[in-house]
Amino acid sequence: MSQEVIEDSSQVDEEPAKMQVKKSEALWMMSFSDMSLVLMCFFALLLSTMKPDKEKFKHVKEGFVEEVRQKKDKPLSQVAKEVKETIEEKKLAKVASVNQTSDGLAIEFKDGILFSPGFAELKRGHLATLKAVMQVVADVGEEYDIRIEGHTDDVALGKKNRYRSNWELSAARAASMLQQFVSLGIPEHRLQVVGFAHTRPKQKIVGLRGRELKQARALNRRVVIWIY
Repeated sequence: MSQEVIEDSSQVDEEPAKMQVKKSEALWMMSFSDMSLVLMCFFALLLSTMKPDKEKFKHVKEGFVEEVRQKKDKPLSQVAKEVKETIEEKKLAKVASVNQTSDGLAIEFKDGILFSPGFAELKRGHLATLKAVMQVVADVGEEYDIRIEGHTDDVALGKKNRYRSNWELSAARAASMLQQFVSLGIPEHRLQVVGFAHTRPKQKIVGLRGRELKQARALNRRVVIWIY
């Protein structure tokens, strides 16, 4: 009997010792988690007091986009240069412009050189000149897509006009440009057509009257070719 009692007492003594060892091993994890929480709170507080440099972020973004573009067939900066040279050569500086952004390359034409008022058929007199610019766009490479945007002013079309609204007119004008790109050999799956009517004005007309209003509406009537 005495031996059994002794054996049982030894087992009782061993169990607390084992439990004590396990508890001590877990203590470092508690300290580590506390330290991690303190560090996280510190960095969160540090970030909250910092003012984001939007200009620097913009430059980083544009640099990254440009780097991606350069991996394609032809850098957009090179395309922009060629388009500008063609515009100057064809004496289109007053009716066409080029603007490169982080979203892509925008080539803008005033509607007067392309279309007659209320019509979506391209003027034949300027078609050869227009195609010279479009040919540069067509040669950008298969990695780029092209979106053609039609924009009108806010003046409603007459009842006798073949287009019932500026929505239809803006879309039809963009579609006319698309057909020219197709004739230059650009696959249709790379082309998009968008009609914005008067909803994306280049210059707001609220509060304008007389000559200023007329000039603003003239600026808003345009076709924009995006390469991206």
